[in-house]
Amino acid sequence: MSARRGTSEQRVAVVGAGISGLVAGLLLARQGLDVLVFERSADVGGKMRTVEVAGARIDADSTVFTQRAIFDEIFASVGAELSQHVALRPLDVLARHAWNEKDRLDLHADRERSAQAIGELAGAAEARRFLQFCESARDICDEARFNGA
Repeated sequence: MSARRGTSEQRVAVVGAGISGLVAGLLLARQGLDVLVFERSADVGGKMRTVEVAGARIDADSTVFTQRAIFDEIFASVGAELSQHVALRPLDVLARHAWNEKDRLDLHADRERSAQAIGELAGAAEARRFLQFCESARDICDEARFNGA
């Protein structure tokens, strides 16, 4: 699959039509470059795609759609609004992981509920490690924002 945009004499090839490849192609085309996006699959989207399972279409995407502000910026940079192209709605359960019929883990929008679920599956020490990870990740994001990243 390929798509071309832009009017420049400069040509750019983007390999892979996952979210990163599509955004790269979009931003390069917006700069006036002639962009060709290559994808080996029949569909675009990479991890963010829909698949059919037992006759039902389900999302088989990345675990959690995060950093909405980044997507708002990407759309704004090309004169569009995310909300006009994608309908988003918050969910309590962000991800459901299943290893077999018995062992399952739901991760929630509320980090304390996620920690509780992790504790029930893997023990209190893992729940504590999860909360520590959340704090570390928040510190990293705060530092990145502070430094203009």
